Amino acid sequence: MAYTLIFTHASSSTRDSGASKMQKKSLAKLHRKVSLIIATDFLTWVPFITIAILHYFEVIDAENYYDFCSICLIPTNSVINPIIYHGDEILFKIRRWIQKHFTRVTEGQVTRNTIASTAM
Repeated sequence: MAYTLIFTHASSSTRDSGASKMQKKSLAKLHRKVSLIIATDFLTWVPFITIAILHYFEVIDAENYYDFCSICLIPTNSVINPIIYHGDEILFKIRRWIQKHFTRVTEGQVTRNTIASTAM
């Protein structure tokens, strides 16, 4: 519910302000993140809620399912959400680290990989 309000407020404020291309691009990024968060929340919480309701009405005996939900399903959502929130920053840092450590020659400077490959 809260994500829907964020999504709606951001869309209306950007539309009302006559947003630039950069702001529209930022809004599209926000829309993707909110959509992913809603989808992952739905995919992890709805099965648990469904199992709990079926157990409450004695349709199924869900004692075996509670372990799976509490150990695997719900924590998965907790792991995925920070990746969604900060995925771009994480990817940027990984790319920068790879470029720093695995680029053979950068702007005329010799790196560790260049020294190791020429020594063999």
